Amino acid sequence: MVNPPPGDPATDLSPPVTSVVLPLPLRECWPYLREPELVREWHGWEYDGLDAEIEEIFGGARLSEDHRTIGLGTHLFNLFEEDETTRVDVHRLPLPPDDEWARYLPDIDEGWTSFLQQLRFKLGRHRDDRRQTMSFAGAPKDPTIAPVQWLGLGQLALQEVGAPYGATVGPGDALTGTLWFVSQNQVGLTVDDWGDGLLVAGNGPAGGPPYTGSQVILTTYGLDERRREEMAGRWTAWWGRHFEQPPG
Repeated sequence: MVNPPPGDPATDLSPPVTSVVLPLPLRECWPYLREPELVREWHGWEYDGLDAEIEEIFGGARLSEDHRTIGLGTHLFNLFEEDETTRVDVHRLPLPPDDEWARYLPDIDEGWTSFLQQLRFKLGRHRDDRRQTMSFAGAPKDPTIAPVQWLGLGQLALQEVGAPYGATVGPGDALTGTLWFVSQNQVGLTVDDWGDGLLVAGNGPAGGPPYTGSQVILTTYGLDERRREEMAGRWTAWWGRHFEQPPG
């Protein structure tokens, strides 16, 4: 995810780019939006630069006095407590068309959609557990086929959220669990065999066809090192056959 520069909160907001209901009251959700060691358990995925990314984005947050609004770079988070839950609405802040960050907004929208679903999963099912994550991204070598379809998950997005599923994905993993969420460009699935983990897969911010981007985030809990290495090798090999790796 691109690390955007600070901006000013806006009063005239566009509709939310994503909205998530967290399963705890605001006072219990708040630390997960502010404390770096807790943000690390849901934001992004594990890589060498994650701590610096969290510091850049969350360290420069703009907070309202009542702790109901957080400005994070190009986006504004509005928080609403409802019956011991907390709804988070994420809005883009207005930018002039020629602003250098305007072209990154669709990618940032998709990032917040993924990450807030990961926060909902963390708080609802693994509040006291440490996650293990890996991610793959790139453009599909065949831009006529949706990346989620390549994975073998295209039909699942047509089911009702919460429905059970069973699917064998492209890398060969036989998965079972429930449909966690569906958005315009993404699908999220719980995965029983990953220690009750989470798979988030997307077709890229532009959708398609043609499909010009994709990302998957794999979150696991409690897998030993051998299983994680086998899993990483299997997914890396499959991804390299079907997707162009992004530069850098």
